[in-house]
Amino acid sequence: MARVSLTDRFVATIKAKKVHSDFFDSKTAGLGLRVSPAGHKAWSLIFTSPATGKRARLSLGTYPATSLADARALAIEARGKVEAGTDPRTNEAPASTAMTVADLIGSYLTLARGLRSAGEIERRLRFDVLPVIGGIELAKLHRRDVHRVLDRAIERGAPATARRLFTDMRTLVRFGVGRGYLDHDIMSGMKAAAPKVRDRWLNDDEIRLLWHAWPEVVGDEIALALKLALVTGQRIGEVLGITTSEIDLARAVWTLPAERSKNKFSHTIPLTQMALDLIAQAKVIDGRLFRASVVKVAQTITRWRHRLPVTGWTSHDLRRTCCTHMAMLGISPLIIGNVVNHRGTTRATVTLSTYVAYSFDREKREALEMWADRLAGIVGAGAEVLPMRRHRQ
Repeated sequence: MARVSLTDRFVATIKAKKVHSDFFDSKTAGLGLRVSPAGHKAWSLIFTSPATGKRARLSLGTYPATSLADARALAIEARGKVEAGTDPRTNEAPASTAMTVADLIGSYLTLARGLRSAGEIERRLRFDVLPVIGGIELAKLHRRDVHRVLDRAIERGAPATARRLFTDMRTLVRFGVGRGYLDHDIMSGMKAAAPKVRDRWLNDDEIRLLWHAWPEVVGDEIALALKLALVTGQRIGEVLGITTSEIDLARAVWTLPAERSKNKFSHTIPLTQMALDLIAQAKVIDGRLFRASVVKVAQTITRWRHRLPVTGWTSHDLRRTCCTHMAMLGISPLIIGNVVNHRGTTRATVTLSTYVAYSFDREKREALEMWADRLAGIVGAGAEVLPMRRHRQ
């Protein structure tokens, strides 16, 4: 038995010799990975049963179907139940056990499964709420506990997540009141913090440092996704969802379907040679280029921020960086808006929205080629930086 700081790379590459090997996470109490000589990897949680007082094991799934981040979240949730006096193997608690925040979340998530955003809500509640206040009895829950959750998200540089958590917790509390689990709405009168418009973008030195540090610090898959987001200017969630059916290698075009686009409009992204080279490095499984989720990317950046040479950035800032550098190259706002599918820019007037049917595909490709050449020069890939060219308005 070994206690180590589990990482995605460690879990993916560790092998057992002649007998089963157990590795316990130094960050999440009780979380273990069992590796068989045949290469089978299974997650489990070792805990003391509140019913019998004896050591017990709870299966949490197998790897890679259950990722390290998911296993940690499941372990934290299960430990919250143990602390509340519930055996997570049976979900049965003594009749005298008071209901906790973890129990309330469990009840809420059972009924929220049909919501379109259920998956994201569940991830936030497991990652941000359960570890902080999951073991608190509902009768003792106070609005200061809500602030503890929100402050934790803000402190790690995720104000947008904090705002979503405020909505999640307000819904959770109202659900508890409606079901009679809570006597009153502890969040009545509380207001979410005003959204702060980010203006962070990366300069040349920051781009170069991060480009070369990403593979070593966050792993090859996430590094590849971050680079592709920077090269194309698209949202990290859109990049992570790429499938081979969306890519036309012959035409060097990526077509983002309407159902995956934030504004629900289909969008075509010309692929530069730099983008094609990155795509060629992806390990395609079942047609998908990436397995990581947006949450996993954010968690990984947060977890290893201290090892990165540049701080104070998020994956979405890469999109702003791409737009800013294209503007510095002299590319018009209209073309930049078309590159990143901002209809507030590309359809801002009656003329553009009603009378201009042109797709600006040629101009988008020219803009992205200019940016790719500039980016190659920044990161030291040896490409020549092209002189500024004017694009049609």
